[in-house]
Amino acid sequence: MFLLKAIRKELKKNEDLGTHKRLLLAFFLLRSEYCPKIKSESPGLSTGNVARKLGEMWSEQTAQDRPPCEEKAAELKEV
Repeated sequence: MFLLKAIRKELKKNEDLGTHKRLLLAFFLLRSEYCPKIKSESPGLSTGNVARKLGEMWSEQTAQDRPPCEEKAAELKEV
């Protein structure tokens, strides 16, 4: 019961932040592209460390580097 309330609260919060969903989708597109590369370069990394590396890559990207992921995300969001 408590878990359902927490999930509903989180969904409501995300609805209020409309852009949050788009950024997550763009990040996941980046993740799907780079995750296999990171795993092949460092096979001993745990899932958490791979996610940390991907997060660092995303935060280091400038606004000029992100448009390909964001454009794909916008296309997927329209569908």
